Amino acid sequence: MKLLALTKNAYKESVRQPIFSLLLIISAFLIYVSPFLAFFTFGEEAKMIKDMGLATITVCGILLALFGSSTVIAKELEKQTASTILTKPLSRSQFILGKFLGIIGSVLLAILVLALIFFLTLYQMEKKMDFSIFPAIFLIYFQVVVITAISVGISTRTGMVPNIILSSFIFILGHLSNYLVNFLEGKSFLISLGGKIAYLVIPNLENFNVSGAIAVGTPVPLDYLLYAASYGVIYTVIALLGAIVLFQGKEIR
Repeated sequence: MKLLALTKNAYKESVRQPIFSLLLIISAFLIYVSPFLAFFTFGEEAKMIKDMGLATITVCGILLALFGSSTVIAKELEKQTASTILTKPLSRSQFILGKFLGIIGSVLLAILVLALIFFLTLYQMEKKMDFSIFPAIFLIYFQVVVITAISVGISTRTGMVPNIILSSFIFILGHLSNYLVNFLEGKSFLISLGGKIAYLVIPNLENFNVSGAIAVGTPVPLDYLLYAASYGVIYTVIALLGAIVLFQGKEIR
């Protein structure tokens, strides 16, 4: 019950933030007007619209996750209100887990809203129901969950701005990890070893990127969806355990 109450509170905090509504409105607008922006692509309209829509949902979800973790954790620690919560019979691990679940719950709401708008936009353009986007949106959510877990851990030790910068940097590296490890292969032993360690530590976010296949109409196999989702769950659990360890060692006044 304590965990559920904390999750609900974190969810409400995230949704009530002005940035939540602002990002949702901007993203919804960009998705809705994407057919007009793709008007001069000469036969590539559907591909461009799908690319734009999926990219918009991804960026919106990531930003909401980063601002959410910074707001419901980092700011709470800065204002020293976390100590009030932890004086109650609530463990630090429950605190981290509750905040995490509340944040990803609010992001799920936003992604579902944008997915519906995206689906209706495609229907309006193509005059047929296109369910092919949902596997991509499914994996986008798992990608956001992974970044949220990382951001939650960082937010236990840093403020809002460093958290957003570090988490964004990890997000970028996560999409470049395949390229970087191939680029560093064959370099000096230490450089190559460092690249392999970074590849193992930094999440490989390209596992969740199927927008290219969706845009050209290539179906995503179910076994791949299960593989990517499993990878996301495993990495999220590890990241949350790291966040709990970081929070356990933090002095709260």
